Amino acid sequence: MEIQIRDLKEGKTGFDFGKQRSEILEIRKKSGIVVKEFEVRGFITKSRLEYFLKLNVKTKVNLECARCLERFNRTFEEKGEYYIKIGRDRLLKKRDVEIQEDDINTIYLNEPVLNLVPLVRELILLALPMKPLCQENCRGLCPVCGKNRNTEKCDCEMEIKTPLSALKKMLKKEER
Repeated sequence: MEIQIRDLKEGKTGFDFGKQRSEILEIRKKSGIVVKEFEVRGFITKSRLEYFLKLNVKTKVNLECARCLERFNRTFEEKGEYYIKIGRDRLLKKRDVEIQEDDINTIYLNEPVLNLVPLVRELILLALPMKPLCQENCRGLCPVCGKNRNTEKCDCEMEIKTPLSALKKMLKKEER
């Protein structure tokens, strides 16, 4: 998924990479994230020596619920906008510099070839929730018997420990 910047004409140039294999993103399965497939569309606008990239990524991801540990699929659509400059980053030479908003979304290329894979990977990883849930009201696993409380019912009694739990036990002993 590379775009030759040198070959672009003035104005807007669209691209559509369609469905891609998830292996090229190099997102490890150990993390509990499995990218099933993704699509990349967008355009680059060239104006003299300035380039502006607008990227749209649709992906289907298989995640593990943080509460019940069941696997589920979720679809994401993320957009990114970047300025592209050919040459070295001017901020690398300076020690004390104030970063502007444009600096955050600026990509510096040593060669006039833009590889979209790192940008797509970044958009997908930033879209993922920190604690994915299979459903908003997921009840999770029973901390006593380990049953999935979304699918099975358990009659376990849980003792909720708070800083005042010891005081509660002392009061129960005195009542007897």
